Amino acid sequence: DVYLEISKPVFADTSAENAEQVRLTQAVLYVVLEIFLRLAHPFMPFLTEELWQRLPLRKVIDASPSIMIAAYPKASEENNRTEAEKAMELVKDTIHGARSLRADYKIANHIKADF
Repeated sequence: DVYLEISKPVFADTSAENAEQVRLTQAVLYVVLEIFLRLAHPFMPFLTEELWQRLPLRKVIDASPSIMIAAYPKASEENNRTEAEKAMELVKDTIHGARSLRADYKIANHIKADF
């Protein structure tokens, strides 16, 4: 859900210069959704099968006729990026701190804060 929130400003910028960033962000969200469905399939088989079958371009990622026989996702070292994880933790902690300050000083969410 954090990536979805961080993606919102990318999608809000409809300029031509941002088109490539929008396309890359959409691709990441698509792959994450597809992998999530395969991970969740043992726990929610009927729902995940239905959603997986409706994914556009699904056959590009996996040509299996059913999620039930699609390969289960495997962890890979190339996806382990400790530097990015540390940077993301800093971002999340900063956002949490800013939200805590808003709550402590009773600043409404609709009021824009300049940092």
